[in-house]
Amino acid sequence: MITVIFFYFFLLVFWLENVLGVHISTIKGISLLNIALYLMLIAWAINIVRKKKIFNPNKLNKYLIILFCVVAASIPVKYLLNEVPHESLFQELIYLKGWLNPVLLFFILYNTLDNERHCRLALGGLLVFFTITVLSTIGESTGILHIGKLKIVQESRSAGFAEPNQYAAYLVLFLPLLFSGALFSTGIRKLLSIMLIFLAIISLIITGSRGGIISLVFACVVYCYVFASKKLIKLRTILIVILIGLPLLGGTGFLLSPQNVREKFLERFNPTHTSNADELTSGRITLWTNSLKLFFKSPVFGHGQNTIHALMKKYFSTAGNSHNDYLLYMVHFGIVGLIIFLLILWTLFRQTWLFSEHSVDNYFVILSLSYFSGLAGFSLAMFGVNIIQPLYFLWAYSAIILRSGNINVTG
Repeated sequence: MITVIFFYFFLLVFWLENVLGVHISTIKGISLLNIALYLMLIAWAINIVRKKKIFNPNKLNKYLIILFCVVAASIPVKYLLNEVPHESLFQELIYLKGWLNPVLLFFILYNTLDNERHCRLALGGLLVFFTITVLSTIGESTGILHIGKLKIVQESRSAGFAEPNQYAAYLVLFLPLLFSGALFSTGIRKLLSIMLIFLAIISLIITGSRGGIISLVFACVVYCYVFASKKLIKLRTILIVILIGLPLLGGTGFLLSPQNVREKFLERFNPTHTSNADELTSGRITLWTNSLKLFFKSPVFGHGQNTIHALMKKYFSTAGNSHNDYLLYMVHFGIVGLIIFLLILWTLFRQTWLFSEHSVDNYFVILSLSYFSGLAGFSLAMFGVNIIQPLYFLWAYSAIILRSGNINVTG
């Protein structure tokens, strides 16, 4: 239970720092978010002493450890290639820790959540946080709220945290879980799920993310397929809900959005406003092309962590990231890093599917397939954006689902 309490504290701190923009001074300048992670590490250490076991069984562990080694090894690769100005080893270790933190959250939750009740409580915390950020996005966009660090970007686009495209991917990750709440729950839970779907879709519209909308459509297609294949609900019912219910909620949400949001949304989804494919993708085609060129300069082990901005400026005289997480892995860690990353995604999909096949608990089957569908949409979204802050919630959600499966199926 102590892990769940510390996880709630982590969510509270994340909300304070990344939504409200509250800066809290701590000893030696250590961020409160890191302190929350350290507290959870203490809970893991207590669990290790109590159970005499570091890791619970999990096919993902080895790939995550290998990927960490690949990322760590990219530091000397970066020094050997000598393509970008050198940074201190201390700074490189800080970058490495920043990459590691979301994965560390996965390890902590997976190895310390002891039973199904704790998993449900942790998932409940994620949904409460989801609800707060959705309400914050709508409140800020409509002028009802004025929140310190809510990300307001150019031309009427905003997001609960991170930047709009990243936040849209975050919304897509959890929306299938809300679909299941609307389809399979009863009473107040069904009503709350429908209301939250409605608010989340409005938030997605406010982000103005084309990749987010495409990813949501893909997640819906996957959702229809997996739930129909498991015969949990008739395909006709799912299609009615997805093809009629969602567009109805989306259309209503669009009409209720502020006028400047509606105008920007229509502009971004109007392919006739430009014939330039690069402009239509907000410069992504150029960035993707340049990222591929960088990959072929060092295809096996990459150029080293946190190099892409400097490399873009050095070789192409342009600023920007890859706007594609798969290309980012290729540039930073080469084909080796990309293969390990794809193996991690494959393992997440495979384990979730296997758990859904072997579980006799209908609740968990629905939960795992909802996660499967959200992960599919999130994975597609990564083709058009570099995910940073939402990774914490991807890995926390993944830990909860895999741990629930481990408890539910293997005992």
